[in-house]
Amino acid sequence: MRSDSARERLIEHAVSEVRGLLRAADPKGQVRLAWDAEETQRRLDDIDSPQVAGTYLAELADNLTNSGCPPELSKLDCTTRRWDTQIVNLHHGRVFNGPTEAVINLINPAKRVAYGF
Repeated sequence: MRSDSARERLIEHAVSEVRGLLRAADPKGQVRLAWDAEETQRRLDDIDSPQVAGTYLAELADNLTNSGCPPELSKLDCTTRRWDTQIVNLHHGRVFNGPTEAVINLINPAKRVAYGF
């Protein structure tokens, strides 16, 4: 499964426009850093090798510990380190839980509607 990053869905002109808006409205660059971190993490799905994925994930976590990162990215660092084994294991079997989550999202509203019958 290949990720379709938000940046890939934008045409080149739109990427330039988003970057310009971020420069104008985000003087400390925190939103831009968060956007870049999200895009970087989404690229992890494109990696086929578990070893390369582990190295990529470790480097991402190290980059998130920079002192210039906003606190939200430090939390992402902690989450990334806590789940690194599970994330890397995903690359062994290439199995995603999306279909299961989709079924659960269909069942839960039906359960709520049927409550009390």
